[in-house]
Amino acid sequence: NLNVQRILSQISINMGDIDTSISALKNILFIDENNSSVLNRIYKLLIGKKKFDEALKYINLLLEINKDNYEAKRDKLYIYYLTKNFDQAIKYIQEELVLKIDDYFGINISGLVYLKLNDFNKAKKCFAKSIEINSEYIDGYNNLGNCLIELEQLDKAEKVFKSAYKINNNNITTLINLGNVSSLRDNVEDAINFYNKVLDFDSNNS
Repeated sequence: NLNVQRILSQISINMGDIDTSISALKNILFIDENNSSVLNRIYKLLIGKKKFDEALKYINLLLEINKDNYEAKRDKLYIYYLTKNFDQAIKYIQEELVLKIDDYFGINISGLVYLKLNDFNKAKKCFAKSIEINSEYIDGYNNLGNCLIELEQLDKAEKVFKSAYKINNNNITTLINLGNVSSLRDNVEDAINFYNKVLDFDSNNS
C-alpha cells in the first residue's frame, strides 16, 4: 500500500532511522517507478548516508523522467565533487550543466572543482560570485580565502577570512583559516590566538 509506505518512511525519518525510510520509499517505486518526488527524496537521503554511487543512480533515473530538474542536475555535480571525480565534474560543467545565475551553492561547488584541478583563477571567480549572490555564505568566503592563499595573495585572503569572522565568529573553519593565514604572514601571536579559540570551542562543545 503506497500510503502505508509513505507513512512508514516519514515516521522512520522522524525517528532517525534513515535506512528504513529509504527501504519504504524503494517499496513505493516497485509500484510507481516513475514517482519523481520519491526518487528525489531517496537520492537526497542516500547523499546524507554518503552512499554516493547509489544516489547517482537515482538522480539519473529522476533525470530520465524530467531532464529539466535543475536541483537534480546540480546535485549530480555535487556527487562528482564529493567522490573526487573531478575530471568528470569538469566535463559535466563544460558540456551539460548550466548553473542558474543566482545559485550560489552550485557556483561554489564549481569553484571547488576548479580549485581541486589547480585552476585557481576560475575558482576565485566562482567563490567571489557565490558571496556576491549571498553575502552571508560562510563557505564561499572560506573557499575564496583559501584560493587566494594558493594565489599567494595573503593580505586579500586575510581580509576575506575576517569578513567571514564578522558574519559568524564561532565558525571553526573560519577560525582555523585565520590561524593559518596569520601563520603564513608570520603573525605568530594572532595565529596562536585563533588556534586557541578553536581549542576553546572544542573543549566547550565536547
